[in-house]
Amino acid sequence: MLGLRDNFVLATTKLRARRLRLFITLIVSGILFAVLILTSLLTRGTVHSLQSFLQTGLLNRFLVATFEPGSYRLYEDPDFIARVDKLNTARLDAQEKEAKRLGIPFDRKTIPQAIDEIPSPDGKTIKHVNPETPVARQVIVQMTPDNALRDITAMAKPYHPTGIYESFLLGNYSPTSDNNFIPILNGKEIENKSGSYGGPGKIDAFSVFTQTLTAYDDTMLQPFVLEGSSLSSKPGDPIPIIMPTDAAEKLLGLQPLDAKATPNVRLARLADLRSKASKITFSACYRNLAATNLKNVAEQQAEEIATGSRQAGYQKPSLVYAASTSPCQATTIKSDTRTAEEKALATKQAAFDKTFGATDPVTRLIPFRVVGLVPQIGSLTEATGPEALISSFFTSSLGQGWYISRQAALADPLFASILNDPYLSISGNRGHFIEFSDRPTQKNFIDEKVCDPSVDPVECSKKHKLTAQPYGNPLATLYELKESFNTFLNYVLIGIAALSAIVMIGTIGKIIADNRKETSVFRAVGAKRHEIAQIYLLYTGILATLSFLVALVIGLGVAIYAEAAYSPGLSVQAALAFNSSDLHKTFHLITFNALDLLKILGFALVVSLVSSSVPIAHNLSRNPIKDMREE
Repeated sequence: MLGLRDNFVLATTKLRARRLRLFITLIVSGILFAVLILTSLLTRGTVHSLQSFLQTGLLNRFLVATFEPGSYRLYEDPDFIARVDKLNTARLDAQEKEAKRLGIPFDRKTIPQAIDEIPSPDGKTIKHVNPETPVARQVIVQMTPDNALRDITAMAKPYHPTGIYESFLLGNYSPTSDNNFIPILNGKEIENKSGSYGGPGKIDAFSVFTQTLTAYDDTMLQPFVLEGSSLSSKPGDPIPIIMPTDAAEKLLGLQPLDAKATPNVRLARLADLRSKASKITFSACYRNLAATNLKNVAEQQAEEIATGSRQAGYQKPSLVYAASTSPCQATTIKSDTRTAEEKALATKQAAFDKTFGATDPVTRLIPFRVVGLVPQIGSLTEATGPEALISSFFTSSLGQGWYISRQAALADPLFASILNDPYLSISGNRGHFIEFSDRPTQKNFIDEKVCDPSVDPVECSKKHKLTAQPYGNPLATLYELKESFNTFLNYVLIGIAALSAIVMIGTIGKIIADNRKETSVFRAVGAKRHEIAQIYLLYTGILATLSFLVALVIGLGVAIYAEAAYSPGLSVQAALAFNSSDLHKTFHLITFNALDLLKILGFALVVSLVSSSVPIAHNLSRNPIKDMREE
């Protein structure tokens, strides 16, 4: 009778036979299970490291960003079109009447029309509203009351929000465009005339200042304020601003780091910027549309005069404006040779324009002081490899751009007039943020009160739902990742189990087939079937355990390589994006989870034992005498 010890000795003895076959089996099955081990190590490590960084910025808060629908839906509303048409006709009639009274020329056909008629495919015409005309903007404001904050507050109330905040994108403010905030660098106004952000690696923070300048509530910006700095300011003080790191480098006169700079060098640069940023001040120039138009006229006149002065018989305009010679210089009159009659007509024209909404030119130098830093624009989206894999987490904080305090801006008359302009609210440039106490409440609100109008706009309107999404906190994604990982692991286990079973069936089947004579001898001397089965089952279990150990070595080896290759870069990326106060915090890619490893080992044993049972049962059912004769 064979005991368990005897069976174990016989099973280990078989490992020394057919070593090439054993080696191939261990490598193939080991690689399959190494995929699971590597996935466990890297996924658990990434999640754990992300959670360790989620203690700064907006990353430990549960915010939902809601988006204003804007006025685009009005443009197809017959009532809206009719009201614009009626008001436009009345305005043109009034203008014509006033021009006649003042004795100035007026041609209603030369005035930008609030309603355009566009031919349609069926031969008819479609009325289209020009939203940039004063009449259209007036009707838009009338038909889109500013009740967004009230509605959002009422909608969020049952979920007991901890706060509701506002933001205003100033870069797109447009009654009626060309209301620009232009940064000044090295004594020059930096304009992005193309209005483009440029391609990857070519985005300059100052060139997109105008498009990205945003006012946030202090509670949204506070986590990004540098130590020793403050968002508070008094009327007349420089406006506190948070800027991209590359903008700070330029203002400090530092050369950009080489793209191949080591993580330690990049961290040292960030530490240097943080220590010096609070001393940075700079200015931007604001011009409204009237001031911008005058500036453009002055520049065009300067070019024409320079060209015309070289031509015989050229006569300068009777009214010449002085082109700017210094940053943010208001346009002034250089020479005026107009006749008394021309001046009188110009005075009447100015009065006419004032009656119908024209504004005086406004040019103003606005000082800023730096109170915080955010990542360089484009730096997070240009990551490659593992950095690109988790860049979605990194970019979900405050973002990349220029940010000022809304409270400080409201204390400034110019900013206050813009922030209180109804058009800013209905143009889609105003946003609201609802903060909840925990992730479940945030998720419930989104599930119950949020919908996608691009999918079902009618239903969204009927149910009074919002267009919104989680903001600033990748914990929602992390929770879903953690919840889905076990499911993912189970599915992958099933796939690998099928492949491993094929390998094991082939290996064990071949071994049993090669040892039929041995089995027959055991049977002949009185060994029972279950005792013989134990030998092969022990052999299979040892084989599975060895496969797991090989998988552990392969998986751990690849994980260690990934840790050494990418952890330093990811640590810098995380420190930049998450605004980590501790610049020496490390982003590790490896975390051991004993339950995952035990599950993989157990699954390897189960798969090997189950897959070997078929050839073992088939072998033991054979006639031993017949097998011995055949041998």
